[in-house]
Amino acid sequence: MMVKNVFTTALVGSAIALPLACASTPRGAPAASGAPASAAQATATSVPSAAARAAPRAGADALPAPSTPPANRPAAPSSSASAAAAIPGVHIVPIARGWQDSDTGYMPNIDMVEGRAPDERHPAGTVLVAETRADRQEPATVTEWDLATGRELREVPLSAGADVRMVRAGGVVHAIVWSYESALYYVCLSVADFRVLNVERIGMVGPTGPAAIASDGRVTIVAAEGSLPNVASGLFVATFDQNGNRIAARGLQACKQPDPTSAYCGTASGSMRDDAVVVGGHPYVLLATDDENAAGRRYRLLRLRADSSTEREWSFRSSSFPDQLTLESWQRQLAVDGSPYGAPPQQILFSPEPREIARHASCVDAPPPGATGGHPARHVWLGRVHVALYGLNAGGKAHLAWTEEADPGPRPPCWAALPTRRVVERTSEPR
Repeated sequence: MMVKNVFTTALVGSAIALPLACASTPRGAPAASGAPASAAQATATSVPSAAARAAPRAGADALPAPSTPPANRPAAPSSSASAAAAIPGVHIVPIARGWQDSDTGYMPNIDMVEGRAPDERHPAGTVLVAETRADRQEPATVTEWDLATGRELREVPLSAGADVRMVRAGGVVHAIVWSYESALYYVCLSVADFRVLNVERIGMVGPTGPAAIASDGRVTIVAAEGSLPNVASGLFVATFDQNGNRIAARGLQACKQPDPTSAYCGTASGSMRDDAVVVGGHPYVLLATDDENAAGRRYRLLRLRADSSTEREWSFRSSSFPDQLTLESWQRQLAVDGSPYGAPPQQILFSPEPREIARHASCVDAPPPGATGGHPARHVWLGRVHVALYGLNAGGKAHLAWTEEADPGPRPPCWAALPTRRVVERTSEPR
């Protein structure tokens, strides 16, 4: 098992009230008060023996209303369910509908976010799964699954595209939808009534696909390698407000070697994934550079304003490759997580004093095991219910695996009270 490197920064800010739905008020109008608690807060109550109790916005971009599967049908049976029966306490919900191109082997991205918290009607809660179904291919759909019964409850198609990535903030799901070297769309979905509230085309995405989508309920950021209208290709970001309206978009990193014969070219950060988070209304983006020496590659961590302008920048070196680094956030802390070969676990705390912290591997929040092994595409918590989504690349049919834990999650990372030393080589002041 490969050990990971983690760099963290302590952030300052107050608690954030998350909106009920995006696009519910015009841009510039005051947000509605009385917003519900965050998903983590809403699902923190205990779940009483879930397994035992189981028996648009108008305009050109408007999309169809959600549909309910006929007779609330259960998922199709799958051999993976019997394979997982031997794992004590693990419940399997087969999906088995994902599409794979038989000629190229290409499998569209599959993703999952929290649905509804466990209650009397849904004792284990629900999750929202985005996938490209084999019987439709495009557009991709988002389906709500009841974990206790294994049934589909609701589904809604998204804009044209086969790949989807999602993030949930309060009562809203923010998503990006795209296809290979095609248009990249931002989609805003209300969890309460399963209605698409806003669709906006951002630009064109390159062959590596989008890098990240993140939100704290106030600001949402999308990072991708490709091109914006009237902007040279490279790595760009786009930000959206709590109502799903675009705030700004700009390029962050230029192509390494522009090719006049191609619409796209690579950047030093092109292979990075999950390299953006939002905390306290501030987007953070991690960028790789071509500056390498014996100490490793130099990386830049940018703190942006909501209008995507740079507010502050940190610089550090790491022996990790760009595709090994991701950004993580927990409450008001931020972590750069990597896996350099043979290096000891570590963390870097950027503010108020940049320093390095040892990390314990025992703090990993292990997801429920899947029916066919492999790593999950995503895992989330619904109170004490821990759910993992396994896609086609897990070696079998796509399925959900969930367990009921003794304590509510998610587990906090190990970022506190450890020996430290300064390691960051350069920090720019706010401007």
